[in-house]
Parts: sequence; structure tokens; C-alpha cells
Amino acid sequence: MPSELEKAQKPKKDMDLLHTRTGGAYIPPAKLKMMQEQISDKNSEVYQRLNWERLKKRIHGQVNKANTSNLLNVIRDLLQENVIRGRGLLARSIIQAQSYSPTFSNVYAAVVAVINSHFPNIGMLIIHRLLIQFKRCYKRNDKTSTITISKFIAHLINQQVIHEILALEMMILMLENPTDDSVEITVAFLKECGAKLSEISPRGLNAIFDRLRSILSDSDIDKRIQYMIEVIFHIRKDKFQV
Repeated sequence: MPSELEKAQKPKKDMDLLHTRTGGAYIPPAKLKMMQEQISDKNSEVYQRLNWERLKKRIHGQVNKANTSNLLNVIRDLLQENVIRGRGLLARSIIQAQSYSPTFSNVYAAVVAVINSHFPNIGMLIIHRLLIQFKRCYKRNDKTSTITISKFIAHLINQQVIHEILALEMMILMLENPTDDSVEITVAFLKECGAKLSEISPRGLNAIFDRLRSILSDSDIDKRIQYMIEVIFHIRKDKFQV
């Protein structure tokens, strides 16, 4: 049976977990709420840390459960949170969720589009972080991660959160000194946002395909990459109906 001293020390141990850099061990939401209610000074550092932990868990939970069937509910619930204070948390949660589930890129892009319409500064933060990650992964020759990030960027272009000029600049960069990987990333990118680009920037898209045609005529190109370029030309001919 715990002594009175042990009973008195336990809450302090729980509070100490909040002072670690990552927030410490997992604390269930109900326990966080109970700990918060026990603090009388709402301006204290401990109370604010508890409040931050609860906000982080709620934002992370909402983003992780987003899918096509519950999208409107998730967006509504997110907008009820203090996303201005938690904008960094929200940006991290969305980018991380998309990296784990790139097939849901259209869902996360839709979430960002609605948030951006209410809070453009949060939209800009997400875009800024994505572009930094894209450049970092591209320079490291991390093809898989670069394709995943570019897929998210493509769907943000489809949602008109990101301007099409950025898409064209990305592809010009990748095709300036083409490698097998850079061409593959470009083709994957075009599969996701080519239809939108053909609608809003047909001349820019024509320039990209002219460059791909030039690369295709190079006899040194890998057969697999040659096939990928030929496929994207066929997809374009079918109006990007992948």
C-alpha cells in the first residue's frame, strides 16, 4: 500500500514528464485533462505545457483519421482547435501523415486547401516546409521520398493552393541535367497534376513535354526511362486519364 509520501510524489513525477524535450512518456488524454484540472494557476508553465500536449494529441488524432468519407468532419473539428497557436503542430502532422500514406495525398491536400482559405499563413508554412523537404531529398538523391513529397505538391497544385509556376520550375530544374531518377520523378509528378496544368498552363506544359521529347531522342537513355516517357506521352494524349 503506497505511503502518503509516495502519493504526494506521483503527480510531480507526471509533471516532470512534460519537461522533457519530446513531452516524455505517453499520457492518456483523460489523464492529461485530470492533471490540468488539478492546477489552479492557468498561467503557470505546467498548465500551459499540459494545454499544449492536449492540443498536439487532438490535432494529430484528427489528421491521422482523415479519409474521403469523413473529410468534412475532420476539417470542421480541426477548425475548432486553436490551429493558430498549433500551426507548427498541424503542419508537421499533415506532412508526416502524407509521407506515411501517399495514396491519401488528395485527402491531405483538400484539408490544406480549406485551412489555407481560413488561415493563409498556415498554408504558407506547410508549403514552405514541403519545399524545403523536397530540395533536401532531391539533393540527397532520395528518389522514393522525393516522389512522395512531389505527389503532395502536385495535389496542392490541383487544389490551387500552390501556383502552377512552381510546378513548372520544379520540372525545369529536374530536366535541366536529366538523370534516370530526375526523369522518373518528373513523370510521376506529371501523372498527378498534368491534367490541371493542361487546363491552367498549357503553354508551360508544352515546354515540359518538348524537353521530354528531346531527352527521349537521346540514344544513351535507359530503356526503362524511355518507356516511362513514352507512357506519359500516351497519358497526355488520353487527357491524363490514368
